[in-house]
Amino acid sequence: MRLSNAPIASPSELRESESLFRSLRLGLNRTPRELHELLETIDRRVKKHEFFRIARSRQGLWKRYYEEIRPLALFTRPLLDRVGVYCTPSLSDSLNYDAVIDLPSDRKVLVEITSSENGYEASLRNEVLRREGHVCSTGTVTIIKRQGSRDRAVHVEYGTKTKTTAVDEMRRAFAARIEKKAAKNYGDSTVLIVTFDDHWIGRDDIHQIRDEITSELGPSARCFEGIYLLGLSNGTRIAMSGVPELD
Repeated sequence: MRLSNAPIASPSELRESESLFRSLRLGLNRTPRELHELLETIDRRVKKHEFFRIARSRQGLWKRYYEEIRPLALFTRPLLDRVGVYCTPSLSDSLNYDAVIDLPSDRKVLVEITSSENGYEASLRNEVLRREGHVCSTGTVTIIKRQGSRDRAVHVEYGTKTKTTAVDEMRRAFAARIEKKAAKNYGDSTVLIVTFDDHWIGRDDIHQIRDEITSELGPSARCFEGIYLLGLSNGTRIAMSGVPELD
């Protein structure tokens, strides 16, 4: 698959978008419906190409929006009409959660959001994307180092993979991410959300992956009150171990 991108955003575009985010007060305590309206407001401006280039570059608060706030809005869609539910993004790197969901029962659920994607490999693909204007999303990433020099070049081959291979890679990525997060010190009131790109994979495949992962995970994964798989393209939301008040 070939991805394309506009050149990296200019400093003035970054300042303008940061001003937008400040005016929207991203860290405000909101109901799920208000959070969803925030998502629609920002996505609408991106689709109008007003902030398309800066959004694709994932600079500044755009990175936090796409990795934390937008997934939180998608996750809480089933709660749009639930009275007494409020969501507050943390917007902090020093806390071990990304958001707090206040429930009608006066209980707080901490939310940790993580991606199944290999962040380092994705950053290398984005480097090629910014440099060349396109990159293959399924090709092998290679770092070429010049002998006797600190310089290095990133090369992404053009290649394809079967759906079976892609599904198996996704299963292993989910399991590895959950195990890695479970190894950290999270409280038993924390819900883990693992995001993925669901534009190419069917719901039945995700259900199969969920069933396989559930049988593979060790006891450490039980430290979470709930674990969910969340698609960022189509909003697929599947509970591995759900929380009734969030479903």
